Amino acid sequence: MLRHERLLSVQSSSMVPTFSPGDALIIRSLHGRQPAIGAVITYRAPHAPQVLVTHRFVARNGGKLITAGDALGSHDQPFQYRQVVGEATSVLPGLGIWLDRLHQPIALLFAVYVPATLLVYYELRRLAKRFKPSRYRAIHFRVV
Repeated sequence: MLRHERLLSVQSSSMVPTFSPGDALIIRSLHGRQPAIGAVITYRAPHAPQVLVTHRFVARNGGKLITAGDALGSHDQPFQYRQVVGEATSVLPGLGIWLDRLHQPIALLFAVYVPATLLVYYELRRLAKRFKPSRYRAIHFRVV
């Protein structure tokens, strides 16, 4: 999460053609404001709070919100406003594939840990050279 925004990877085809599996979404926090009808919002699924669902906000039913996937023929189960994570502001086509790959240990190793280790190594070498004590040598110096 950065500046009240999240980067999420699309996992299903429930919102095709708006976005597809493998796309990435930037989700911005609502900061207490109500989403507009027609907005694409992300919320915690009522039956599994660890699962995030991103669908179009279609109606209010009393104090509950109702969403639906663009590719689905039915509405989702109503949920409370407090379950809303944010509103989708941007779609980054194809980036979700790379985000998913970074969750695999080997990709994480080569994409994050190896470059970070090399960066630290070269920075420490640079600092060691900078603060290395100078050695002075007198050439042809003779005390009489």
